[in-house]
Amino acid sequence: MIYTSAVASPLVFGFFHPKVALPAGMLERQEGTEYILLHELTHVRRKDHMVLQLFTAAAVLHWFNPLAWLARRLMIQDMEAACDERVLELLEPGRRVEYAQTLLNWADARRHSLQYASFGQSDTKRRILRALNWKQLPRWVQTVLAIGVCTVFACTRTNPVLAEGHYMPVSSPFVGDEQRERFRAAAAELVGALEASDPAQLAQLASMDPNYYEPVYAPFGRVRLEVKDAQLYCNSNRTAEVYLTVEVLEGGSVYSEGAGTLVARLSQTGYRDEPFVSCLMLQKKYEDIRLLEGENEAVRLAVRLARNLCDNTAGFEVGDLSPVTVAKVCMESAVEDRKETPPFTEERMAQLAEEYFGIQGFSCSDPAVYDAAGSVYVYAAPQEGEYYPVSFTETADGHTTVLVESYRDPMSAFPEKRLECRLTRVA
Repeated sequence: MIYTSAVASPLVFGFFHPKVALPAGMLERQEGTEYILLHELTHVRRKDHMVLQLFTAAAVLHWFNPLAWLARRLMIQDMEAACDERVLELLEPGRRVEYAQTLLNWADARRHSLQYASFGQSDTKRRILRALNWKQLPRWVQTVLAIGVCTVFACTRTNPVLAEGHYMPVSSPFVGDEQRERFRAAAAELVGALEASDPAQLAQLASMDPNYYEPVYAPFGRVRLEVKDAQLYCNSNRTAEVYLTVEVLEGGSVYSEGAGTLVARLSQTGYRDEPFVSCLMLQKKYEDIRLLEGENEAVRLAVRLARNLCDNTAGFEVGDLSPVTVAKVCMESAVEDRKETPPFTEERMAQLAEEYFGIQGFSCSDPAVYDAAGSVYVYAAPQEGEYYPVSFTETADGHTTVLVESYRDPMSAFPEKRLECRLTRVA
């Protein structure tokens, strides 16, 4: 603590070794010094002087944003209120009037620079009234408030989409009314096409050439179903899900006759005004896929491997994979999972092949692989459909089995290919 004529009101200055500075005039005027020291030392104990200087530096960097300065002002008010309450807890009820009088005595003190925590300058009227009327909350009220805060925090930390291992559709409140109407109109078109058993319209809804792809949807022409209910969930401005409760009246060749639930995923892209159906399948399989997608590195690796495999790899071993397939999967995994940037050197490719596939001394003589990594040109395998993970099992000995299915088009009833990958974590 120091006395100095450089300050007009008590304040805390410094960062790692703070000091309480008192005006030189307080040497002759001692009344209220005890309350002032209690208040300022509470600031020091709570590290308020550090927080205030760091927050001021952030506000200076965002000098153009009025919300930053408003947040700083509100933070100072909260700091002062917290310090006042702590001091009032330490004082006997009869001395709280003296503390309020001390606040009033320093209310007209000159305001100091922005980086100091000072005594009597912030919202003095409210602080005086709080000191005169202050009552400590009962213990049970404090307990209820603490439980309420913890409950709200726990709720915000919970992801409802993956709660308890169940996929739950959610609607985002940030989807605009206009976009919501687009999704609703697309869902209505899908319901009409399904009930009309119109393969051409279904192909059109899937953003495909109806004339070319109509034979793919020919089986739907033999299905007669009735849509009992349709629920729309707008996940974002680009995706939505439609849960369709249907009763199949005829056409068990595609779906078993009876009641069931289908899920359609609607997607919005920049090249098409109306949303299109990017997926339509049974609810159980759809939700299993959504629970697995992107949640596990082994699952992502199996999907990339299936996407890059050739047709003759049923029952393959790692040694049977072509160098191009190994390199492609390694590059995609490094970029998407580890956020690495191309180009990759041959040494790095050898490291990735050892990490992902356990291949020692990997080398690829095809320069196209490294050109693709460097964005010179991209090797693109023929697109035969979308690949989805449908099951995932992990054993205690480190083995993981992932079942991946591919669909020729978004609304296929049955998978075109199925690949079971047995993965082992490399030590």
